[in-house]
Amino acid sequence: MIKYFMLRKRYDRRSGNSGIWGLLTVLAVWLILTLHPCPGHAQSFLTRPAGLNTGVPVSSVVVVNVYPHDSANFTQGLFFHQGFFYESTGLHGKSFLYRKDIKTGKTLQKVKMDQEYFGEGIALLKNKIYQLTWKSGIVFVYNAKTFRKIEQMKY
Repeated sequence: MIKYFMLRKRYDRRSGNSGIWGLLTVLAVWLILTLHPCPGHAQSFLTRPAGLNTGVPVSSVVVVNVYPHDSANFTQGLFFHQGFFYESTGLHGKSFLYRKDIKTGKTLQKVKMDQEYFGEGIALLKNKIYQLTWKSGIVFVYNAKTFRKIEQMKY
């Protein structure tokens, strides 16, 4: 209702009967956009995919082990390699790259990112850890054993 009155006042300022025609034009465009399905999607409104009515196989999950983890960490990336967890955490000023003992959860190595970066996912390739940042478009490359930063590049 508020939009209707705002539109009506705006069009009423024009001379003649343009107020009613302007309002009708806006109303017609709104009706067309709201009620007309997009091309190519009309079929999806009318029919269901053939497999939708059949049962989907369900797999069960069995927990084989539980490992300690600091729940305060905002985990963005995680992988397991040679008996250790490698974790990347995010948040400005709280972004780290960690190597952790799998059984105790104890931090064995860590590197803190500068305040301006928000840590994201990590990957291991040829003894290098690649750590992405969020919105900065920067990837940091570390030596996987020493955690020494060896490169920084744009992506």
